[in-house]
Amino acid sequence: MNTGLKNTNITAIALSFGLMVGSMQTTASSHTDFATVTNVSPIYETITIREPQRECHIEQRVVQRSSNRSITPNIVGALIGGAIGNELGHNKSNKRVGAVAGAILGGSIASDLNRGHRHQGSYIKNEEVCHVSHSVRHEKQVTGYEVDYKYHGKVYNTVMSSHPGDQIRIAVDVTPIDY
Repeated sequence: MNTGLKNTNITAIALSFGLMVGSMQTTASSHTDFATVTNVSPIYETITIREPQRECHIEQRVVQRSSNRSITPNIVGALIGGAIGNELGHNKSNKRVGAVAGAILGGSIASDLNRGHRHQGSYIKNEEVCHVSHSVRHEKQVTGYEVDYKYHGKVYNTVMSSHPGDQIRIAVDVTPIDY
C-alpha cells in the first residue's frame, strides 16, 4: 500500500474519531419558558351515572296462627261440669251419672268458648316491603382540554387535564446538530 494513501486513511480515521469525540462532548441544554395560549377547546365525554333508589310500599300479608291449642279450658270445663252434675244427683248412682254428664257438657262448653276466643287460623298483617333499583342517567362532562399555543412564531398543540389560562409553561431542549 502506498504511504500517501496510508496517511490519507489515517487522517480520515483520526478526523472521524475527532468528530465523534466532539459530538460526544456536546451536551444538550434544557430550560423552561412560557408560550402564549391561542385557543382552548374543551373535550367532552358522555358519562353514565347509576344511582341507587330505595322504593318502599305497604303490603298486606296473611299470617297463619300456630295450631298449638291448649286443652286446659276443656279440662277446667269438665271439672266444673262434673262438680255441678255431682251436686244435682240425688243418690249415689245418679251422682255418678250426673258427674259424667256434667263433665261432658262442661268440656263441650269450654271447647266452644275456646273456639270463640280464637280467630280463624290466620290474620292480616301490614308489612313494609322495600326494593332497591338503580336509575341510570347520562351526563356530558369535560374530561380535558385541547390547547393550541404559540412559541417563537410556531403553533403547537397539546391536550391538558385542566384549563391552562393565557400562558403555559413549556420545556425547551436545545441540542446542537453536528453536520
